[in-house]
Amino acid sequence: MPGYSPEQFDPNFIRLANRPFAMEVFLRLQPKLSFPRVYQQVLKDLQDAFVARTAIVNEGFAACPNRTCPEGTAAFENWSTPSRDDKILQMIRLATNFIVTPLSEAESGALRDIWNAEQKKVYVSFDGRDYTFKQLNYIWAAGLYSSDPNDAPDLRWALNPDAFSARLQARLRAR
Repeated sequence: MPGYSPEQFDPNFIRLANRPFAMEVFLRLQPKLSFPRVYQQVLKDLQDAFVARTAIVNEGFAACPNRTCPEGTAAFENWSTPSRDDKILQMIRLATNFIVTPLSEAESGALRDIWNAEQKKVYVSFDGRDYTFKQLNYIWAAGLYSSDPNDAPDLRWALNPDAFSARLQARLRAR
């Protein structure tokens, strides 16, 4: 039968306990795959996504002065970032899940080392201050960011404590 491989049904097909089937197939197709190198690329793509968001947030705020881009307008759709923000969140989840994927002890250790080093790495700068992956990871995991182009950049990033506090107070008053 074309496309059928009895090997995939072999009880010993998965060589490392608890390794996902799809990962085992991938390793069979690319046996010299370096998971640390793949992981570094995932994290680089994540940083690139944050950098790209920086420009869009700044341009969006300039395009929507004094909250002139109400929801539902073309300007709001052009400058809001919900899809981009969700993609960043999915990339963070991928990066987080990657480090708990069953790999060899050496590969798992290398991924943990990369993850720990990445926490301290500056991903974006805003108002003359640097923000690390650890800070942005927390902001995204907690859903503290804003996708609304009418919000000032410090609110969009939830990086300015005073601005963030004002946003929370406004949300509470609106309830």
